[in-house]
Amino acid sequence: MLKPSFFQWLGSFFWPVIIKSGRGNLGHDLEIVVYHGKVMLDTRRVNYSFGKLHEVMMKLIQRLHSKSYSFDKVLMLGYGGGSAAQIIHEKFQHDSQIVGVESDATIYDWAQRYFYSKGVKILLEDAFDYAHRAVENEWDYDLIIVDLFIDDRNPVWPKDFWENLKYMMNSSGVAIINTMCDDQAFKELGKQLQHDGFITQPWNEIKENRVWVIKK
Repeated sequence: MLKPSFFQWLGSFFWPVIIKSGRGNLGHDLEIVVYHGKVMLDTRRVNYSFGKLHEVMMKLIQRLHSKSYSFDKVLMLGYGGGSAAQIIHEKFQHDSQIVGVESDATIYDWAQRYFYSKGVKILLEDAFDYAHRAVENEWDYDLIIVDLFIDDRNPVWPKDFWENLKYMMNSSGVAIINTMCDDQAFKELGKQLQHDGFITQPWNEIKENRVWVIKK
């Protein structure tokens, strides 16, 4: 993990300090920012890792852990800076086997140089292509985190993605679908998931992030 200098750390309590900026594959601006002493991965509009999203994932993973879900094999579609991976390894299960799939080359590079990658197999690959490959090879997971964004928008979901997701979940597995949908779009996604045979539970405790937690 990147450690800011003392002056960067101190200044971050007065204003966000940008340490590095770059451009994502799809044309959106990316920044490594220190704010209130925390190093975060942001776009110009939203936090990608280690800010508000870290809080979202912490609460969700804590809840799943309290219900005794297994974290032995974890898949993260949309790795970002590895916020959820750090939570799982350092707070709950240090020996979890985590695969992180990230399609943006800049984020892929930054994750390994500046954020969390310890003990994680990070792949530079399209998440939907990986899902096809996982199904073909019969790979399954205890926990799947779907955290796919283009800046502040979720992608257009391919028609076969939810079916592939079902195949990737083992019999007792669970998946987290993170969105920033408005209320209507979130409800429509829930109907789609139910139509595809999932048991769904909404989680909306943090403003802006609407999450479906699903099981087969």
